[in-house]
Amino acid sequence: MSKKNLDKKHSQRWHFKWKLKERYGIFCNKDIYFYLLDQVKQGKSECLLKQSNTRILHKVYLPLCISEHYQTNITVPVSPNGIKIYVVYDAARGELCTALPWYATDEELLSDYEKYHKYVRWESE
Repeated sequence: MSKKNLDKKHSQRWHFKWKLKERYGIFCNKDIYFYLLDQVKQGKSECLLKQSNTRILHKVYLPLCISEHYQTNITVPVSPNGIKIYVVYDAARGELCTALPWYATDEELLSDYEKYHKYVRWESE
């Protein structure tokens, strides 16, 4: 069986699903992926910062009722809102790029992000 060459959109989708399983313990099928993507596109997520013209960091909550049928081993604490997931959205392609590691607070995430990524464009309010 030959290996298929994936385009950028499919590579990003595969990478997101892999990182979600690795960092949060959630098996990401198409229902979970498109639920998270719709939350970002419809403005129901919290925009934390704009990294570039196309990359935006969002905080999304995944309710347990959606994830309980598909979970493998959730490795992060669960809040009453659901599972807090930090995602990076690619506005040029309309896809989720990656799932960032879990942090207890947004301030911890943003301080680490600023520390390890030299070029961060902060969202102007």
